[in-house]
Amino acid sequence: MSPAPICMAATESVSAAAKAMKRHGIGNVVVLAGGRLSGLLTDRDITIRVLADGRDPLTTRIGDICSAELVMLGPQIGFDLFEPGGRHHIANRIRPRSECTLAP
Repeated sequence: MSPAPICMAATESVSAAAKAMKRHGIGNVVVLAGGRLSGLLTDRDITIRVLADGRDPLTTRIGDICSAELVMLGPQIGFDLFEPGGRHHIANRIRPRSECTLAP
């Protein structure tokens, strides 16, 4: 099973999120606003929405670029519900545990 996901406040910088991903050896962090789930930030979000657009990772906030339209799945949901071509893509974005660890 995957370790508990790393959570960060929506007001944190993209640079801080990238450093947390590197430190924990992960490719995404859960974004919280007001203590509630507001999105998921992936390494791809950083590449496409910050670096490719010439935005500054030190001043861009993760809440401004994270993916906010999330689909929540319980651990009992099988991958057989998804079309074969999308299986690998979605498997890379699943966080199967409900606990959350705050990034230091």
